[in-house]
Amino acid sequence: MATQSLLSTRLASRSTVITGASSGLGRAIALAFAANGACPIICTDLRSDPRGEWGADEPGVPTHDLINRRYGEGKAVFVQGDATVAADVERAVKKAVELGGRLDVKVNSRSVFLGCKYAVAQFLSQPPHASGHRGWIVNTASMVGLVGLKPTAAAYCASKGAVVLLTKQIAVEYGIDKIHCNALCPGYLKTPMTAPIYDDEKTRKGIDAMTPWGEWGSADDVAKCAVFLASDDAAYVTGVSSSSTSSVNS
Repeated sequence: MATQSLLSTRLASRSTVITGASSGLGRAIALAFAANGACPIICTDLRSDPRGEWGADEPGVPTHDLINRRYGEGKAVFVQGDATVAADVERAVKKAVELGGRLDVKVNSRSVFLGCKYAVAQFLSQPPHASGHRGWIVNTASMVGLVGLKPTAAAYCASKGAVVLLTKQIAVEYGIDKIHCNALCPGYLKTPMTAPIYDDEKTRKGIDAMTPWGEWGSADDVAKCAVFLASDDAAYVTGVSSSSTSSVNS
């Protein structure tokens, strides 16, 4: 039995796959999608249990179990997989089609190239959504995909910059097919992954000083932007790299 009411039906019955859904930003996005009516939600990750507790909502409960407890059984399932393995990515997409009849939204918090590849292939193989659009891709990049960061961040900046350009290319190439592709470019967020950085007072204060708000964002802040980018409210939005939280050098 559901214990919470939906916030809205903006994503009603949108069949969704979310990589990295067990923890951090991926978990926050999965919970936000569920709160706005997305179903089924395929939560995929290396393991179902959350990594760490800091910044997490009910950290002791796997994401798919928490969604089902809040909004009703069958709203979400967990599919174990490695986002860097093509067969695992394809399997998650097929699970969405099996349970939802189609794939509507693909959120790529890991291995963006493979996530986009299999999402686009599925979108092109199915009839348009009732809205007239074939599908929505939301990639996770970073503020450092837009600006440099020192010291020793060259590889990370380059990888996130690649996500930004891949997002734009897919938007341009498949816009004619009514496939949306946008990216999230958040700054520093309070997640289990960043807890060691936050715990270092000197580092934390240095980052605070570079952000407009003077504080770190939460994964929930960015998840709300992901909901928008996957909804009809963004019907004319594609190729955007959204700096969706207080960012360094924004």
